[in-house]
Amino acid sequence: MMMSMCNGTDDVREAAVNGEGICIYRAVDGLSPCLHDYSLDKAMARKRLLIEMGMGTDLRGQDYTKAAVRALKDALWHNSVSIAPALGYPRESMEVDVEIGVSDPDAVNRQTVADVLPYGRARVNVVKGGLDITNRETGNTTVMANAVAVVYLDIEEQDAAGEPA
Repeated sequence: MMMSMCNGTDDVREAAVNGEGICIYRAVDGLSPCLHDYSLDKAMARKRLLIEMGMGTDLRGQDYTKAAVRALKDALWHNSVSIAPALGYPRESMEVDVEIGVSDPDAVNRQTVADVLPYGRARVNVVKGGLDITNRETGNTTVMANAVAVVYLDIEEQDAAGEPA
């Protein structure tokens, strides 16, 4: 087994490449194996294919993870992403960058948010944002989260004539 660098996403990861040239290193997030194929001498480009936005709340529990999960579901559950198979790629080859905005980013369980995705490799980033709405009479706080899911695929580059580069 030889060592190589996997640069299938914006971050560079050390990858173990088996004798057939397939990267078998698990992604940094630990969710899924890297699917990059080094056995073929093809120029690949990471292309953004889809952006979805959503909003989620937790009305009484002040649970930031629950609000974040609901926001991601709101972003995803209004469509069926069939672009990867339409282009001849498996759904699992999609890379999904999820950004969550909540008032308390450290209170969000990133793994729970990533588990919402039915397929693809997730990278979850949580930033300060969203909104906390406190009821002055009861002291209860409603949590509002915003989510953006951006779907990428590594697509074989083509020259001006449409031939593989």
